[in-house]
Amino acid sequence: MNKTVKYLMYFVFVIVAIVAAIPLIEVLSLKTFTIPPISSKVTFPKESGQFALNNRHNEVFGSGNLKVKETLPGFKNIYTGVSVANGFGYFGDSTGVVKFSLTTGKVVWKMQANNKVMTEPLVEKGMVFVGSGNMIFSPKVTASWNKGKNLIRGTGKNSIYGLSVTTGKVIWQYNTPGENMPTFVYSNGVVYVASGSDMVYALDSFTGKLLWSLHIPSFVSMSSPILYKNLLIFGGDVPHYVYAVNINTHKIQWRKRIYNDWGGTSDESIAEYKGIIYTINVNRANSKGVYSQTIYALSATTGNTIWSYFEGLGTLPVNFSTGIPTISKGIIYAGSPVTNYMYALNYKNGALLWKSKVSGSIKSCPTIYNGIVYVGDALGNIYAFSALGGNLLSVYNVGGVIGAVPLTIIDNNLIIGTINNGRLEMIPLSSILKANLGYMYIYYLKKEF
Repeated sequence: MNKTVKYLMYFVFVIVAIVAAIPLIEVLSLKTFTIPPISSKVTFPKESGQFALNNRHNEVFGSGNLKVKETLPGFKNIYTGVSVANGFGYFGDSTGVVKFSLTTGKVVWKMQANNKVMTEPLVEKGMVFVGSGNMIFSPKVTASWNKGKNLIRGTGKNSIYGLSVTTGKVIWQYNTPGENMPTFVYSNGVVYVASGSDMVYALDSFTGKLLWSLHIPSFVSMSSPILYKNLLIFGGDVPHYVYAVNINTHKIQWRKRIYNDWGGTSDESIAEYKGIIYTINVNRANSKGVYSQTIYALSATTGNTIWSYFEGLGTLPVNFSTGIPTISKGIIYAGSPVTNYMYALNYKNGALLWKSKVSGSIKSCPTIYNGIVYVGDALGNIYAFSALGGNLLSVYNVGGVIGAVPLTIIDNNLIIGTINNGRLEMIPLSSILKANLGYMYIYYLKKEF
């Protein structure tokens, strides 16, 4: 090897090392990174009336006295996010509902349900509202799947519960033929439910009395409804529609068919911002096991398509689930379990602002706080990205599967439950923002080259 070639190789090596190290400057600075406290004016909400706090899904708040670095073990699979009200947290697992203190970590009560609880508990007017059910189809339903009509999802007993917020005692119980896995919506004394029974239910929140119901041609899997003005909006499965039900007329205001939809529309909660709703769907690209994922922006009033963004190709995610969109400062953040990328898009036109590769399948709902995006994957990793540029700041592993749930941030601490190991983790953001530099070096080397 002559000297010219040798020096050229040294030169290339130095350039590669410099380029790979540039993004790590931000990571290295995290050794002294401090997070400004949440304003003392921000307090725990008194109530929690829908999935992930609001239509934008960004679940961030505080009170000033949260106990941190706490692990609550001993639960079954935790399928839900944590609802927060008056200093207490509420979540569901495969056996029922749990209430615990956010300041001490002590469990206040447990409620045993008749099936799995996958709804994020709602806390309103001294009551807790949850549903029970599972994702299994009976053999009879499976046999008639291709007909695509009146498919009921869920086996065993399925119920909608109204519980005492103080004791967890069942105040009322409304039984349904299919599952009640999507989180409900509470508004003005009414609990609205979209379920696996091919039905929309409106129940009196105090008595559980059925006020009205509406049959729809789809079952609803995990699409927790949102309320936009007088429209209850959610996704349905087989056939795949986005529905807007008028809660005043009790009729379908509009429905939008997502063609070639393989899944996703009914498996994630739709987000809304300034009259635009955002839904994510999975399509089968070919017969060789390749699938695609697309984000759609629709008018909340009419259902008309405003724009769509094709995320790319990949493998079919488990249970057909997709990521859940979150909106912060006019930017849509969503992960894809098909492509294993995290995306940031302009809410008006769908223009890509950035995308970043991750290791596992992202189904969780991102949370944005102080310019950082936190999101979890099926490998138990919590990623911290720069909200504006998409640079990966840190990766923290909680040791369990993170499902289709929001990551709750309270007083600079993140709360998340895991599916396979039954632990609820309360982690200081300062602990998350301590980068694994070995992982980061490999990540950026792959990203740049």
